[in-house]
This record gives sequence, C-alpha cells and structure tokens, in this order.
Amino acid sequence: MFFGFLASRVVGMIKLPSITGYLLVGILIGPSGINAVTSDNVTQLSHIVTPVVLGVIAYMIGGSLPLSTIKGLKRNILVITGFEAGLAWLFTLVLVTFLSPVLLPDLALDFKTSLVMGIVIGGISLATAPAVTMAIIEEIKAKGPLPTTLLGVVALDDALAIIAFGISVGVGATILGSGTSASLGTLVLQDVIFIGISILIGLMLAPILLLVTRFTRNRQESLVAILGIVIITSEISSMYNLFPLLTNMVLGFTVANIQKESEDNIGILRDVQAVMFSLFFSVAGAHLDLAVIESAGILAGVIVLGRSGGKFVGAWFGATISGAPKVVRKYLGLTLMPKAGVTVGLSLLVMETPELEPISTLVVSCVLASTLINELFTPPLSKFALTRAEMFNKREAP
Repeated sequence: MFFGFLASRVVGMIKLPSITGYLLVGILIGPSGINAVTSDNVTQLSHIVTPVVLGVIAYMIGGSLPLSTIKGLKRNILVITGFEAGLAWLFTLVLVTFLSPVLLPDLALDFKTSLVMGIVIGGISLATAPAVTMAIIEEIKAKGPLPTTLLGVVALDDALAIIAFGISVGVGATILGSGTSASLGTLVLQDVIFIGISILIGLMLAPILLLVTRFTRNRQESLVAILGIVIITSEISSMYNLFPLLTNMVLGFTVANIQKESEDNIGILRDVQAVMFSLFFSVAGAHLDLAVIESAGILAGVIVLGRSGGKFVGAWFGATISGAPKVVRKYLGLTLMPKAGVTVGLSLLVMETPELEPISTLVVSCVLASTLINELFTPPLSKFALTRAEMFNKREAP
C-alpha cells in the first residue's frame, strides 16, 4: 500500500491516473521484479483482497446511478449500452480468436484454445472504469447529457460485464474441460438462473443495510456496518456459486434509490477507497508475468484495439439510432475507453476456474498488460472529449 501510494504520486506529476502507479509498483516488487513479494504471497493476498475490493467497487458502481439522474435518457442509455458492449465483445472475440495463433506461434495454440481465450477476454472487455470516469467528471465539473449518459452507460456496462464474464467462463470451461458432462445449453441456463438469484439477494439485503445503518451513531460506525454487509453479501454469493459482483451492484443500486435524501450509504465508502485500491491494483500488478508479456505483449495491443474499436463504433451507432443528443453522438465513444478495477478483478477471477488453467496465466497477463496500455493513453482522451462537450454545450446554449 505504501509503495503504491508513492508510485501514484509520482505518476500524478505527469498527469497519469493513480492506477498506473499501483500497477507499476506491483510489477517492480512482485515476482517479475525484485521478488520482494513472492508468487505464493501474491496468490494468498489475491484470495483475501480481490473479493473484498471487487465487492466494494461493485456496490459503489450500483450506487452511482440513482434513477433520478437518468430521467429522459433511459432509452438512449439502454440502446447505446447494448450496441457498444455487444460490439466490444464481438470485435475482441474475433481478433483474439483468429490472431492469437498467428501472433503467438511459439505457444502452438489450437483453434479451440484461442476461441476460449477470445470468448473470455471478450466478456471481460465489456467493463468500463467508473472510478476514472467519475474522477474526470468531478475534476472538470462536467454537466449535461453527455456525463449523465456516460454514468448510466458505465453502470450498465459493468453489470453486463459481470454477467458476460460468468457466461463466458461457463462456456469456456465446457469447451476446455474434458470431464464436463453437462451440455453448453444447460450451463448457460444454469448461469441465467444464478444471475436471477444474485439479483434477488441484492434486492433483499438492501433494506437490511438501511435498517442497520439507522442504528449507527456516527460515520465511522456506518462505514464498518456497510463494509461488513458488502463482504457478507459477497460471501453468501460465493458460497452458492452465484455472482458476488452482480449481487453487490444490485445492492448498491437499490440502496441508492430507496435511501432517504439525508443519507449517504454509498459515498461513505470513499473513506477507504484509496487504501483498498492501492493494495488491490498493486497485487494485480504483481500478477503480471513479464516473461509472458514479452511474447504476448502484441496480443495486449490487439485487445485494446478490439475493445476500443467496438465501443467507439457501438456508441456512435447506438446514439444515432436512439436519437441521442448531438453532443452524445459526437463524444461518447471516446469517454468509454478507460478500463480499470472491474477489468482487473474479472481477469484475476479466471485464475479461480480450474478448467481454464491452460490459458489462465496468458489471459491474466494479456488483460493486465492491455489495462496498463489503456490507462496510459485513454484517460486523457476521455478528459478531452468531456472538455470539448462542455465547450459544445456552451456554444449551443441559447
């Protein structure tokens, strides 16, 4: 955490986001660097840190979207999300499936293995970085249809990414798992049922969270209670092989929309956000296998290209056919490029699926490397688009 903090301040001097510093310091002190944190340490830390931090991220994503903020834009948000998420998955799947055997000849990947990689990485590629997006919006005090639409799309993006990831892993495990007897249709149906149960648990626990926090005496007690319930929610979902991220996202969304105006049961977790992010992303950086990146780094570039292209084209197309405001059609695609927490967390969860063991190290390294590349270049693009949108709104104002 300490060295992650220092690294975040250093990269901040050159206007890069904190996550870049966290990832870099993880690489430096991890097995691929000076090995101060060994491979066994990284694995043990991941099992503890990843579920907790991802639960908090999911809860805050859901809580960032009260229905009152998207009034009049619901149709635009739904249509845009469908197209940009779908094309990001499709573009990434096709590029990874057909280019990975060509770009990585030394690994001798067969079509089945490269297809599973494309399916899983495509599912992960739906996610967008809510923390980066919200930080930029707050920094430039952006207002209007673009930031409102953007926050709505980001929240739905990450919900879809969690669902797509669950289905992708199920499909991939079926294709690679020789001992699996269940059919593909059965596994997909099972995932759909588990998604429904995950949503139901999130809805049921929201009133309990609100009830508990009304008995707390100060902000510190509320923080402890909310953090505890988020972790419990994750554990309940994990015990029954459900979707902890989706459950916590529904929990946050429900809390945000039924809490009293005087209550803030979402923003309170920002008090511990920096602590958790510095540890989480540093551990993620330590997972990066530089030996794999040396041979597969070009595939990380392909992932960035496929995801970014799908989101840009899909956002423009969805905004056009849904009749979104001109400023949304013009600039939304660039603001959807950043990816971070959910992407990193989902990639680490690949390691938890035994059937995907043949590709897990390659997938994690490529996705983390693509995230690092993405975080170096896309936040400035997002800030540029939001700034230009503000100028556009002023010119168009009567």
